[in-house]
Amino acid sequence: MCFATGDRPTQQRKVAGLVTAKAKCEQRHLFFTRYFFKYRQGIRFHLNWHHALIADTVQKVIDGELKNVVINMPPCSSKTELVAINLIARQNSVSIFMLTPSIFRWMQV
Repeated sequence: MCFATGDRPTQQRKVAGLVTAKAKCEQRHLFFTRYFFKYRQGIRFHLNWHHALIADTVQKVIDGELKNVVINMPPCSSKTELVAINLIARQNSVSIFMLTPSIFRWMQV
């Protein structure tokens, strides 16, 4: 492997890739689901049309466009993965960065 031609990824490229992934995870629910599914399950998330439909609906809930949503689908259609697991994880990851030091004052015991 030749270091002069840039065949090996540099630390800057890795950091840039992580920054890009972070931004995409914050913006799109389906990207967040696919990105973290690989790390949690060890396999790739196989995307189908109904996953995009559920993710779009969940994204509208996150954006405040929809208030009350009921998703009725048969078992094993990834409802739990998209709605219960990843929606909660995504909201927790976004909310934790929004906390300010003033919020921590009332939490201290």
